[in-house]
Amino acid sequence: MFAASAYADIKVGIDLLSTGPAAMIGITSKNTMLMWPSTIAGQKADYIFLDDASDPSAAVRNIRTLINEDHVDMISARTSRRRQWRRSIRSPKARRR
Repeated sequence: MFAASAYADIKVGIDLLSTGPAAMIGITSKNTMLMWPSTIAGQKADYIFLDDASDPSAAVRNIRTLINEDHVDMISARTSRRRQWRRSIRSPKARRR
């Protein structure tokens, strides 16, 4: 007997700042994300874009919406400070310095 694999769409929630004072960053990011693959590991990828208008409270609402209403599998969002973002992408070896 063979077990059948259950496949489901992969939902990726994305919070961007497409409007407001930092819109240029969000618009550029969205244009890049539109080039992301349409399938991941053979499963269809659905991307859900929400705009927080550069407002932290709107970003929190968007993340809650993505989790509670859209039931996303993954979230892509910015951090509040550039320094935090840079720190998060450095290699472990560089962090020890």
